[in-house]
Amino acid sequence: MAPQNCCGFLWKPDGGFPGPKITYLGTTGFAPCVAFFLYDIAIGVCLVCHFDSDSVEEGPRHCYTVAMDLGSAFLNKVKEIDPVSYFRCYIITGFKPFPSSLEIVEGLKAAYSEIAKGSENSELVPVSRSAA
Repeated sequence: MAPQNCCGFLWKPDGGFPGPKITYLGTTGFAPCVAFFLYDIAIGVCLVCHFDSDSVEEGPRHCYTVAMDLGSAFLNKVKEIDPVSYFRCYIITGFKPFPSSLEIVEGLKAAYSEIAKGSENSELVPVSRSAA
């Protein structure tokens, strides 16, 4: 589980890590926070970033830049393994988003648009709200 204001990667969902088999990646602690997930359907790898609702206080482009840097690096690595990769982007708000949460969502959508350029096999799933 990626803690608040952190990111996590699920790179070997087949249990290739030492220790217990890891089959999911997530984050918790939502209320006004926002999560950004990139998931490669073909090879089953995932990136999650948890943005606290005050992340925009770092600067107007902070969330966009973080998502761009991590998302681009993640997808470049995925494409080394599977050049015809098919990925989905999920942006999930907490159950009580603040106005700043909605600013984060817009920055993450813009980052996804840039990351997905040149990728025929990508999809932005409609923004959803977490129930808890």
